[in-house]
Amino acid sequence: MRKKFVLVLLVPILALTLISCDADMRSSFADFLGVFGNNVYENIVKADYSGVEEATAAIAAIEGKAPEVTGGKATIFGSVSIDLNLADVPSILSPKTETEQEALKNTIKEATNTDDKKQKFANDQKVAATTEQQQAASGTVQVINATIEALKEGSTTAQVVKDVLDAFTLPELDNDDVGELTQADVLVLQLMTDMVSNVLNAVDSTTGEIKDGVDQESLINNALFAIDIAETLSGASSIDFSSKIDIMKLIPKDNDGKNSSREVPLEDDKGIIHGMRGLFPDIISLMGITRSGNTYSYGSAAYKQFVINQRSYRASWEQAAWIAGDSSMKGKTRFSEDTLIKYILSVLITENHNFLKFITSASSGNVIITDFLNDNPTFGDTPNDSNKITSFEDEAVGDIYSETNLDAFLENIGKAKFRHIIITAKTINNNIDAKYRIEFIAEELEKILTTLDDPSTSDSNWFGKVFEGNKD
Repeated sequence: MRKKFVLVLLVPILALTLISCDADMRSSFADFLGVFGNNVYENIVKADYSGVEEATAAIAAIEGKAPEVTGGKATIFGSVSIDLNLADVPSILSPKTETEQEALKNTIKEATNTDDKKQKFANDQKVAATTEQQQAASGTVQVINATIEALKEGSTTAQVVKDVLDAFTLPELDNDDVGELTQADVLVLQLMTDMVSNVLNAVDSTTGEIKDGVDQESLINNALFAIDIAETLSGASSIDFSSKIDIMKLIPKDNDGKNSSREVPLEDDKGIIHGMRGLFPDIISLMGITRSGNTYSYGSAAYKQFVINQRSYRASWEQAAWIAGDSSMKGKTRFSEDTLIKYILSVLITENHNFLKFITSASSGNVIITDFLNDNPTFGDTPNDSNKITSFEDEAVGDIYSETNLDAFLENIGKAKFRHIIITAKTINNNIDAKYRIEFIAEELEKILTTLDDPSTSDSNWFGKVFEGNKD
């Protein structure tokens, strides 16, 4: 089982580019929404940064507000009441009104409608947030998590509402983490706050149905905007994804030495490493990992900022797919052909964080990643004939990713949450343009759903049935 760890441990390092490296994932929405059609790849002779300063100023002006607390209770999102102590949470990033959301969105869109602007905008947001903003951001993480927990514990909350909002759960921030939050983090958390508020205002939490009169196009628009911002701020779009992955090395060879069509086995570490290795240096840097010689450093704050960014990315797609799956929206939205793999990998990134917390009780996964890279420094080198990776050390990981631990984690996830992930994947696949849609995937997703919906499938045996029943 040890070899299997590399596919899980390296997910945050390998997968981010697949998730967010290119901007064309939104192109099939452009005609429907009319908001991103001129957002990228314009021919610019001279750099034009108009609007960037205004957007940066708008983000710097985001202020925290003291939550209204009565008798130790507060209602921040919808009608969900949570326990709250002002001494612990003196301020939060309050949900903005629709008008305020639209104003901020338009300001940022003006600042990010060319590649040059996007790069400058992203760089300008790397400055430290004010102490007041950092305090409000920390409080926001607490109230979002508390609201989601209250909904999950509620006996009358529809399962779909629990599942949609569960993706917004954020990593806990320690005092040291809070002090390193940037304006980029403040913006991402403000957008997540607004999306949680929008969902709870748009849906009947007891039935899980979207309320009459809700502007579903606007909800998808906001989710896509959050996706665009997460992608811009991460810097992922600057990576040349297509030229740095050797697809043929990801496909195992048959006995005659020819590439076979069978899927890559989980234990085939060499194929994974060699096929993806061209991306390692870029992704390591993108995650916020620094290197001096053969020594890597990765702080807790940088790791959590990365996870928050990817939480926003995943949650935004789940919200968009949930609405796109509504009967009144069918046929009106089209996802690009690579959206499904990007969504699945974003789930792996965020669930890997959950797994490490569940198994090790650690609030951050930075240590295990740093230890692995320090044991295998060549992973961060630009690949050439003289530094091929033929083996790697896994002592830093030990038995963390054992089959026993993975099974325990899957049981903890629960059948309902996994079913929501599969439903989201199915919705995305169904909304991919027919000429790109892979029917085999649709068939496999239906098999999984059939297994999950079987009366004999329970919370304690679903993972065994799903994975054992779909091996062939």
